Amino acid sequence: MRKSLLVTLMGVILGTCLLAGCTEQAVGSTAGSAAAADTTESSDGNVRVAFSQCQSSDPWRIAETNDIKRAAKERGYDLIYTDAQGNTSKQISDVEDICAQGVDYLILDAREFEASAACLDVAKKAGVKVVLIDRLVKGTVGEDYITYIGTDFVWEGREAGKWLAETLNGKGKIVEISGTAGSTAAMDRNAGFMEVIAENPDMEVIASQTADFSRADAQSTMENILQSSGNEIDAVFAHNDEMGLGVIQAIKGAGLEAGKDIIVVSCDGQSDAVKAVISGELGCTVTCNPYYGDITFDVLDKIIKGEDIEDTYILEDVVIDAKNAEERLPLAH
Repeated sequence: MRKSLLVTLMGVILGTCLLAGCTEQAVGSTAGSAAAADTTESSDGNVRVAFSQCQSSDPWRIAETNDIKRAAKERGYDLIYTDAQGNTSKQISDVEDICAQGVDYLILDAREFEASAACLDVAKKAGVKVVLIDRLVKGTVGEDYITYIGTDFVWEGREAGKWLAETLNGKGKIVEISGTAGSTAAMDRNAGFMEVIAENPDMEVIASQTADFSRADAQSTMENILQSSGNEIDAVFAHNDEMGLGVIQAIKGAGLEAGKDIIVVSCDGQSDAVKAVISGELGCTVTCNPYYGDITFDVLDKIIKGEDIEDTYILEDVVIDAKNAEERLPLAH
């Protein structure tokens, strides 16, 4: 059984800190710690670190990228950064370029679970050690990557489903707007959500389409669904806030009222979404912590020092609805 560690970093500094009020606790750990990785440094004695981002076009990604850069600067690392712009092939090419520069460690936020395994292959052949953050990639910890730091996407989907089931009294026709096909965020949020659907036989997903985590794509996708099934829809589960906000625009454009005619729920906890919860247009948003900087470099510092680390670190999240939206707004990205 693999080890994991549930982590929440304490203290809140707006724009750079993690969600407050959580504690660190171990879950599902086996005896002992993960074996410390062998440390390697470049010939000049400086440890070289790169960050490969899968895309940076939405508020969540921007917050994540800025936090990684902030933490790297504060720790004294000269970080190499690449942005794959939502293209898996480009990210593989980015990793090839990174490895050719002789880096020691790669922080990888991969676009897809299976296709992005090529990034791990490239790094492994080059002798570059990989720390996965946010999205998991197909591979073996300790062989293909050192550790994984992320959030529990299944939990996020499940919590969105539970909130919706309670609000709908266990009955309703639902549309699912999913994220990037093949990404762990999309697959796992769907899995968690469908667990709740299975427990509520009077809740039915009547349509499920991908919008690639894009607000514009979600709006156009929802517009098409409304034209064919508008009168049947009770609720929408969007895999992220950007898509949820796009869905709301489509609902309003169809002359319907989001939050009353059709209930919308989503994931991420970004500022615009929390404001939409406050206004009543969005039912709830399940946070997905974007602030990876401190935990990532805390773990990286341990690796470089040859200290033991865990195989997995999971950040805690919360459900934001009308009960706590005002309180959570200052913490949103």
